[in-house]
Amino acid sequence: MAGLVDLKSVDVSGTDVLQLNTGQGSRITFAMDRLEEQLRDWRRVHDYGRKTGKAIRTLDLSVTNNAPVLWLEASAVPSSAPGLNKPSIHRKKHV
Repeated sequence: MAGLVDLKSVDVSGTDVLQLNTGQGSRITFAMDRLEEQLRDWRRVHDYGRKTGKAIRTLDLSVTNNAPVLWLEASAVPSSAPGLNKPSIHRKKHV
């Protein structure tokens, strides 16, 4: 999901779950095991939402089957790509 969402915070205060909050307003919940599988599932849900014009509000991947998801209209959230620092094409020359 690197490059697709802007990670704002990670909450590990729960004993069994990990929660991520993104700059796009999403809250994703993961179980502490099966992280690789859950990251793939998050990507699948994210891609499906983009195709249908929706954005994830909440997604609970700690549930093993039929993960609950709440959607928002994609137009109601900030850009899904985090700000990248691109170098200016006009460089100042030190003389």
